[in-house]
Amino acid sequence: MSTDAMSSKRKVLVVGAGRVGAMACVAMERSGMASATAVPRWNYQKVLQDGFKGSVSHGRLSAWWPTRVTPGHTTIILIQNGIYIKPPFIEVRPSNALLSGASYIGAHEHNGHILPDDPDRFHVGSFRNPQLDPPYERQRLEDFAAVYSSSKAVEAEIVSDILHYRWRKLLWNGVFNPTCATTQLDSAAIRQFNAGNSLIRPGMAEMAVIAKSDGYDLGEGIVDEMVDVTPIELSFRPSMLIDMDKENPLESEVILGNALRVARKNSVDTPILDNTYRMLKLVLARLLAAQGYIREPKEIPMTDFI
Repeated sequence: MSTDAMSSKRKVLVVGAGRVGAMACVAMERSGMASATAVPRWNYQKVLQDGFKGSVSHGRLSAWWPTRVTPGHTTIILIQNGIYIKPPFIEVRPSNALLSGASYIGAHEHNGHILPDDPDRFHVGSFRNPQLDPPYERQRLEDFAAVYSSSKAVEAEIVSDILHYRWRKLLWNGVFNPTCATTQLDSAAIRQFNAGNSLIRPGMAEMAVIAKSDGYDLGEGIVDEMVDVTPIELSFRPSMLIDMDKENPLESEVILGNALRVARKNSVDTPILDNTYRMLKLVLARLLAAQGYIREPKEIPMTDFI
């Protein structure tokens, strides 16, 4: 995010314009303090032609576009899922402040049509870059939070350690997302077929141990809390399952692979998550082979995965 020299508005780049990215664009634009540039990954042509539509917490959308739908660069805010996603960005943009957001909105996006399930909730913090001065990073963080919150439809809450909130969110995403993707069942069906007790809860317990080994104790009741955060009657389809529907590549590494690398580094046993990851990689290989990205999938040792 940077300040436009032609006006007092900030320029905001949103890479990925699915349900979370689209809501970020709307929040920025509706604040009146920013102009958003969206870079859709899979729905570019549809959004470029028809814009976004739907009923969201910021109001009803009908053929709504961000200011621009094109590539660009500015201060970087990562709202994508996963853990330890910052290194590639710091490597290619070492002089940019790098912010991280944990979004909890429940919504679906299909070809620019946004269908909300829950209100937008948002935590935001800085990914510490040792090459930048902390006061500068803090100023960029506060600037972004002020813009995001000024629309009044959602508040961006500044937190001192965003990794705590990323691990907390990963407890849900790192288990439900891969399980739903590999079985092609939504969150409700997973629980109704008793996988909640045999896979989800044990997997979340393993993820909590990984987080604790990394210095983040999420508390004794965290598994029950995260299982219950999505009401069973919602029949929620997480992002990996939606990617499966669209035959898109899966976020296997940032959502699960990176967490398992932390587990290996800290000698944490994760049998449930290891097998979930193995199955997820097979599903991903099938998707990549069908799209011609790989020709002869070969058996790869588990150590090469994590």
